[in-house]
Amino acid sequence: MAFIGQVTTKIEGCAEQGEYIVPSGKNDGKGKAVAKSLDNLIDAVGTAWESGCGYVKVAVGIK
Repeated sequence: MAFIGQVTTKIEGCAEQGEYIVPSGKNDGKGKAVAKSLDNLIDAVGTAWESGCGYVKVAVGIK
């Protein structure tokens, strides 16, 4: 758990740097990458700091 900073996060599929990370919705503790838009902002737990698959570093609580 993190309130602010950088956290390595397990994701479903792949993420590109700058995409929002939101809960996968499967109650499996994973996130998933979605396009950066106002519609997705409300569910975002952070922003991908790097591109990758499986695990990515996510900026949490940083605007």
